[in-house]
Amino acid sequence: MPEELTELVRYHSHRIAKYLYFAVDEGCYREDLAEWQRNTLYKLTDGLEHLHLLIGTIAAYLRETGVTDDFLRRYLQVENGRQVEAYFTPSVQEHLAGLTGRQAPQDSVVWHDVGRHIANRSGWSSPERHDELEVVLQALYANYPDDSRAFDHLPPDMQERILAVINCLRT
Repeated sequence: MPEELTELVRYHSHRIAKYLYFAVDEGCYREDLAEWQRNTLYKLTDGLEHLHLLIGTIAAYLRETGVTDDFLRRYLQVENGRQVEAYFTPSVQEHLAGLTGRQAPQDSVVWHDVGRHIANRSGWSSPERHDELEVVLQALYANYPDDSRAFDHLPPDMQERILAVINCLRT
């Protein structure tokens, strides 16, 4: 598995989870409907932009490694090539160039730098936060304790951290 793809997923998953959290927080503690709808939709569309960028960048990466458009169509769960092409936006191309160490496109704004920092694990990327996110997501969503082996694929130190979070959530 290319390490830059793992970091890409971690980075954007962290951002998406953060925007979803902000959207939930808006809904719980706001009394003004106009303020709620404005702030909640801003947070959700920011999260959606990260999701589209993540999916498009992975698809573009896979295409460059020889995955055919037919496979991409199936992986992306779309009906035709036009829908596949819709994922390959200028932002995706810019992001992929940064992730793979290529030169920024001429009209590059921010996503090239973000991609470069994800690949280098610096600047825009915060690897220490990605492990925190993974621990919390595993604690919340893994099939544990129903599956006692749910964490077997993870490093022992992460397993310990997950079990500690699960214990905190139960008390």
